[in-house]
Amino acid sequence: MKFNSPDRNWTRSKFGSEIKAYALYQNIDLRLSQEAVDRSMKKLFGLPVALGTTNNFKEEAAEKYQITYNALIKGLTSICKRATGCLHLQRNARRDHS
Repeated sequence: MKFNSPDRNWTRSKFGSEIKAYALYQNIDLRLSQEAVDRSMKKLFGLPVALGTTNNFKEEAAEKYQITYNALIKGLTSICKRATGCLHLQRNARRDHS
């Protein structure tokens, strides 16, 4: 009997997906520096977080979602080719939080 899916990678990291999501939200959406996020996780949650941990989370997420990202871009560009107007796609676009 199997209790976990192979997608979960339980043994690869001591940090769960929720902590990783929290760190990425803090860094990407709230624009906190990776160093500040690492320090806050250590202070708020008492986690043994080394500097560079958030960077590692970002690298893992980029690798994990690369196929999805490529599929979305391909779909959007094919829509753009069929439509009379065209979408302007920009990598790493930032939202204005004012």
